[in-house]
Amino acid sequence: MNKSRQLGQTDLYLSPLGLGTWQYSTKNSSGTSMWGNTEKETVYEIIKHSLQNGMNWIDTAEIYGNGTSETFIGEVTQRLQREEALATNPFIASKWFPLARSASSITKTIDDRLEYLQVPTIDLYQIHQPTSRSSLRKQIEAMVSLAEQHKVKQIGVSNFSAKQMVKAHHLLQEYGMTLASNQVKYNLLHRSPEKNGTLEAAKELGITIIAYSPLQQGLLTGRFHEQ
Repeated sequence: MNKSRQLGQTDLYLSPLGLGTWQYSTKNSSGTSMWGNTEKETVYEIIKHSLQNGMNWIDTAEIYGNGTSETFIGEVTQRLQREEALATNPFIASKWFPLARSASSITKTIDDRLEYLQVPTIDLYQIHQPTSRSSLRKQIEAMVSLAEQHKVKQIGVSNFSAKQMVKAHHLLQEYGMTLASNQVKYNLLHRSPEKNGTLEAAKELGITIIAYSPLQQGLLTGRFHEQ
């Protein structure tokens, strides 16, 4: 895999590709995830192969099975460490889900994230959507407090418009930090970031754009054809 790339203006250097784990969101067929049943051994093999072949970071979120994805990651990475299967531990990115919630839940739920992931610190913690009941300033203040407690290292956002992203960046600058990233849907079939100013603003401010669904959930792999 190509040389690692700096995440925004931070001291984190990530592989160009990371492992997304939305699909690891239910442990059995009675779950409600759109992905259906997920077997722990399958998750183990995927994470092991990815980390042994060039990837150095894993992306997850609180909402992915209400902690199920994070739990899978924590269990698997701990197992890989016991097996001495990895040269270095992977960087972990997760996200706080803001829909119909206030900024106070950022600090109230962080210990659950750390427990499920089995890590002392989350390398990149992101506001999943711009849908909180609290102002962006309140959300940023809560995220900064986590950084000050060393529970998270860097702060990012997801699904933010160019304007929202820029505002988050400037708010963080008030605390001597910068916005590390904005995770948005971006692929050959969905190129909105190129047209709505998000990509341009990110380049200007030194914010990394993390593309989710880069293969449009499989449509761009060539796997699906007309019968």
